[in-house]
Amino acid sequence: MCRDTYPDRPIGLAGLRFAGERQVFHVYATWAGWAFDHAGWNREAHLLAITACRTSTSVTRSPRARDYVNRHPRPTARLMRQRALVDFATGWMATNRTG
Repeated sequence: MCRDTYPDRPIGLAGLRFAGERQVFHVYATWAGWAFDHAGWNREAHLLAITACRTSTSVTRSPRARDYVNRHPRPTARLMRQRALVDFATGWMATNRTG
C-alpha cells in the first residue's frame, strides 16, 4: 500500500545487532520511521525498545543490513537451481537412452 501511495519514498533495510557485536540477528524493512518484520508494522523506535527489553541487553541498528541479506542466497534461488538440474537431467536421459 505505501509503495502505491508514495512511490517516491524508498523502502530500506536495517538490521539489529547486540551492542559491540558485528553479527546482525534481525533484519527488517524500514519506511518513514516505521519498521516491518514478522510482527507487522511498528514504529522503529518501538521495535528497538522491545527487542532490547526482551533480550535484556542493548541493541544497535545496523544500516548495513543489505550486506547481511546479500550474503545469503534467497530460498527461491536454490529451488530454481534444483529445478534446472532436474530439467537438465530429465532431458539428458531422454536424449541419451540406449536400447
